Amino acid sequence: MILPFLENPSSLTVTSDLRFIGKRPVIPCGILEVLDMLCLLVCFANAFMQYYIIHRYTSWRKNKWLVFQLPLALISIIDVLVSISLLCTETVRIRRYIRLYFLLANCQMVKNTLPDFLGPYGQNRSNFLLFGIYLMFVLFVIMNIFTSIVYLEFKGNIATDLSIRLLRRRVATRAIFELLKCMPTKR
Repeated sequence: MILPFLENPSSLTVTSDLRFIGKRPVIPCGILEVLDMLCLLVCFANAFMQYYIIHRYTSWRKNKWLVFQLPLALISIIDVLVSISLLCTETVRIRRYIRLYFLLANCQMVKNTLPDFLGPYGQNRSNFLLFGIYLMFVLFVIMNIFTSIVYLEFKGNIATDLSIRLLRRRVATRAIFELLKCMPTKR
């Protein structure tokens, strides 16, 4: 999902400050396509393994996400091969639109991975303990770390912004006094 930020035309820069816009990264043709091909081959292999081993042909058709994953991975692989053969000069990239499907399919897979959390806690009390530990870890540890990182970043940005404003104010004040000093006085 990070590949669109690196593809041409890219809006990725070192800084978001419009005064210091640097050169945007231009990644040579083939590098992103190879990464995309590796990711697609993993998705294709995952879907094929689920089709062949886990779902055993009959229940595979019931899972609509998995039914569409094999053809869409194949279409994406063909699009990558076309992109490489045209030396990255194609105007339409179909795989950009198909990436959203893989994101949604993986979100569905994560939701179905832990069905124990959805079951009633009266049947298995260890689920309640596991869920409580999970919530304590996520809510208190990770959210506190995330909040402190955001706060420190915000504090650094505010300090930089205030120092730039103070410097501009000092330069403007000095320029005014220099102008007043150079002006002839009338007596």
